[in-house]
Amino acid sequence: MYVGIIHSQRFMGRLFLFTSLPIGGWTGFLKWRSEQVKYEWQNAFPIDLTQYLAVRVFYEKEMIDLACRTKLDIPGTYNSIKDFLEKNSDGYGLYKDSQTRGLPEEIEDSMDLSIFDQDPLPINDLNQTAFSLVSKWEQFRNQQEIVVQALAVMHLAKYLNVTVQDIVKGGLTPLNTLIGWAEEFPESMHGPVWLKALESSFINGFVKRFSPNIENLKKIDSGEEKPLVSRPFSQTLFCIDVRSENFRRKLEEIDDHETFGYAGFFGIPLCYQGFSDDYQTDQCPVLLIPNNLIIEKPRDDHAQTTQHFLERKKYGRDAHTLLHDLKENVITPYIMVEAIGWFFGFRLFGQTLHPKLFNKGLTWLKKPFKVPLGTSVIVDKKENTDVEKEGTIQTGFNLDEQTRFVENAIRILGFTTFSRLILLCGHASTSDNNPFESALDCGACGGNHGSANARVLAVMANNPEVRKILAEKGLEIPADTHFLPAQHDTTTDEIAFFDLENLPATHQQDLSKLQRDLKEAGEMNSRERLTRMPDEPELTGNFNALNRAKIRSMDWSQVRPEWGLSGHTAFIAGRRKLTQGMDLEGRTFLHSYDSSKDPEGNALEVIMTAPMIVGQWINMEHYFSTVDVNVYGAGSKAYHNVVGNVGVMFGTQSDLSIGLPFQTVMDGEKPYHEPMRLFVIIEAPRKLIDAIISKHEMLQELVGNQWLHIVSLDREDMEFYQRQPTSGWNHITR
Repeated sequence: MYVGIIHSQRFMGRLFLFTSLPIGGWTGFLKWRSEQVKYEWQNAFPIDLTQYLAVRVFYEKEMIDLACRTKLDIPGTYNSIKDFLEKNSDGYGLYKDSQTRGLPEEIEDSMDLSIFDQDPLPINDLNQTAFSLVSKWEQFRNQQEIVVQALAVMHLAKYLNVTVQDIVKGGLTPLNTLIGWAEEFPESMHGPVWLKALESSFINGFVKRFSPNIENLKKIDSGEEKPLVSRPFSQTLFCIDVRSENFRRKLEEIDDHETFGYAGFFGIPLCYQGFSDDYQTDQCPVLLIPNNLIIEKPRDDHAQTTQHFLERKKYGRDAHTLLHDLKENVITPYIMVEAIGWFFGFRLFGQTLHPKLFNKGLTWLKKPFKVPLGTSVIVDKKENTDVEKEGTIQTGFNLDEQTRFVENAIRILGFTTFSRLILLCGHASTSDNNPFESALDCGACGGNHGSANARVLAVMANNPEVRKILAEKGLEIPADTHFLPAQHDTTTDEIAFFDLENLPATHQQDLSKLQRDLKEAGEMNSRERLTRMPDEPELTGNFNALNRAKIRSMDWSQVRPEWGLSGHTAFIAGRRKLTQGMDLEGRTFLHSYDSSKDPEGNALEVIMTAPMIVGQWINMEHYFSTVDVNVYGAGSKAYHNVVGNVGVMFGTQSDLSIGLPFQTVMDGEKPYHEPMRLFVIIEAPRKLIDAIISKHEMLQELVGNQWLHIVSLDREDMEFYQRQPTSGWNHITR
């Protein structure tokens, strides 16, 4: 349905600005939906912004016409409205101020406010009232101006460490000077200045914390001190997520465990189809479009178990469908509430009063019906599959692709030796009754769980043919090295392992020790995280932190199961020795990188054009949600209604909420997340960073328009330099 007045691109732009942008949530969702060629609802019921604008304009026109006839007693046409406003600007202006900004108390006390409630408005009376209030209005504005100037002088005097009496004694000259300063620096300019001050204070203090580690690196790089090169007990690849920083630090404290930071999709863009799942998921940053499908299937020796599993799955789906149909029917809900409503009462009281005990009992009840099923992922490319016949996506990866992904990981992370057991640890989160759960999952995996990518990379890295090709390229992985996929639950700090059927018997003892150390690290990490939770009681003594974290994940009334990525400040790409031993408080993205092994900057280019971009998006999401949580954020979770399986809104009549909720970024009235632009600290030469930025328009826009800060720890002198949009690199003293 189109409206005839939409006749030019310029006019459509203005129309869109005034009608659709004020409800940016729904408009943004429709824009995203119109661009998704694989979104099934868009294919079934297509819509674009032009169609949406046409619908909006139609209803806007009808509503304007109704309002004009009801309130102003004129037709809702452009000429009628223009003539009315030209003739009655004072009276209508008074009415508009009363409905928007509000009238000063002195003005309201001198008039009959019921005049604004009449339909239609007595416009002649309003014109006369406005005319009679002109002198009072001017007097009020003059008084307000004097008050504002007086307050400005008082604040300036305070910060200049002089008294107001001293300023008054000095006569009009210093007084006018101070007032001039205040007027030349209006409130609208305060925000950018305070932001720069906050960021400058942070980075100047932050770089000083690296000094001890930098001095050690200088000795190693100069050959003065030989680094200890021994085979660690284990090596673990964690996501660069800020929540991994805590866990890595705790694990390294326990024993000889080496850790690395790598984007959580492990450099493999893929589409994943879980066994018995209804939908496929894109396991990569939204910057990328995956072209390879990975399918999970039951293991070959689980044929009979698979049949039982599918039967139980079918029974469960049938029961769910029946319950849904009964609830949606016109008559049956009345009978159903009486018949089985009490059953749902058990869940209501159980999850509210004692969530852990309830979930334990529920697990016990489900156990006889649960069919454990071993699965594997199909990584090798299959020819002539049904999906490939459609020409849209290929199943699996060929040998060259697998080799490239493993080689990229090894070279980017700077492996110098290989342990017997290398853990590939993706991450996810667990919470109940949480519409924002995907915001706590892996951003590099498109807001999904990271286990699929970990399993795929493990299969590739354990492939003898891949290892043979890598050995020919000078990257020899020892025969006794085994890659094992796992997943870190960032809410409960539990580690889940996958594909243990592939673990050699010779590595069982290694795994047992690693599991013990990971559990200990999880306990230590949970203790640290829980102390930051405002709703946790004072945690002292010998308490079970993992148990407390588990309860938070089960509690469906918990509005803050974890802080997520709130509080983050920086993204560091460099050697682990640069940050090892430092308590970064879970506020820093850590990506392993060794520029000495990347002279051409190929690995750094990948980091700066994918993980760094995702980090900047996360930073802006938190920044804007913090500075105005009700406009750019989603407001409080307590009032949210999930709508259409696409988002949340307030009640039944509101815009679709965007951004993060109040409980994610705020601690009461005080921001938990400090709204700063992301500091990206790269241990690499400035020339190399400049060359990469010059190759990519997106990086030029982000850096040139100061959406993030680039800081180089130059390997030539091991000093910090911050990149400026116009003046090159400025040295930061540490």
